[in-house]
Amino acid sequence: MDFPQESHPGESLDYSFGFLSFDPSRLPPLHMLSVKQTLELSMRISGCFQDVRPSSIKAKGSMFFLDSNVYGILVLGKSIGSVISKAGCRKYWRKILEKRADLARLDFEARNRVVGGIGESAQIYASDVSVERIREKAEFLQKYLEGKVLLNNNTGERFSMLDLASASARNRFYELYWVVKNFE
Repeated sequence: MDFPQESHPGESLDYSFGFLSFDPSRLPPLHMLSVKQTLELSMRISGCFQDVRPSSIKAKGSMFFLDSNVYGILVLGKSIGSVISKAGCRKYWRKILEKRADLARLDFEARNRVVGGIGESAQIYASDVSVERIREKAEFLQKYLEGKVLLNNNTGERFSMLDLASASARNRFYELYWVVKNFE
């Protein structure tokens, strides 16, 4: 989706807040970000966009957008309020940075023939970096779910989110097994 790049004198976004400042031009290459770095960066970026001025948001047709100057990411929305909410949301930035980092890493690996290339350093199916990143994500998710507990207000019973996620995966397996057996 192409949006016009309008420039207005004195209309650049200010990325400084408190004692911290943020310079998008000094960010590391997107494909090199770890899961922890992505999380920290999402918190930092969302903090920078907590006080977005409506004047920095542009309109194109029925859509509104904010050019963040962070890895070429445009914050899109159907209203100015939705763009402002997204721009200041840590979860939004974590999700979009994770997605872009994964795509950038796969693109980098394809361009440099890291996977499926010829030579000693080429990996056959998946790069070591991609496998390690998937492990990092799984460990991060497991630690997150271990710390979350659901409480049933009627019975007072507590459920661990990790146990519920494991049970859900087990139930999916049983359901798929049942479908396969029925096809037989």
